[in-house]
Amino acid sequence: SQALPADRIAALQKAIQSAESSHMSRGKLAKLKSMVPSLEKSAATAKSPADSARLHALADILKHPSA
Repeated sequence: SQALPADRIAALQKAIQSAESSHMSRGKLAKLKSMVPSLEKSAATAKSPADSARLHALADILKHPSA
């Protein structure tokens, strides 16, 4: 759907994998949470409601990854 550029998707995937492999260390969680504002901004400007909803959902997960 191209809601996010490939490089941002790759950065998100890397940060998620890094947090998981570190057993959710504080530093790795902080990195994930630092990505939330840009995801919310992208959600606000997404071309479709479905993309917007997906980006908001991902941002919510990254805000509370251990929930």
